[in-house]
Amino acid sequence: MKDWALIYLRCETCGAQLTNESIRTAAGDTTEGILICDDVLCGAWYPIIRGIPRLVTENLRTELTAEFIDEHSNVLRFKGLLTDSEQRDDHLHQLKEHINKHFGFEWIRILAVWVGRSGL
Repeated sequence: MKDWALIYLRCETCGAQLTNESIRTAAGDTTEGILICDDVLCGAWYPIIRGIPRLVTENLRTELTAEFIDEHSNVLRFKGLLTDSEQRDDHLHQLKEHINKHFGFEWIRILAVWVGRSGL
């Protein structure tokens, strides 16, 4: 994200200005970072992923930011933007996806064996 763009961006929740907390930069531009709402009562934050600010409210960005949260959870927790329960929820979601993917595969194998034995 270009530094000059910050003056045009506002919090999607309350409309306040945002502060850029860079995590990774390249050629002076933020490639990974966090935009934090300046209104302390709001507390909203938005990730910058691959140089693009993702100005989507928290309830709509769960899938979009799961990898970002996993990769930068220590920074988010240090800044007070991520609680332990949010981190656990993210890991729980990943675990559920993994189980569904592999459990479904196992049932297909079991069904194939069963169908093969019954002659259907």
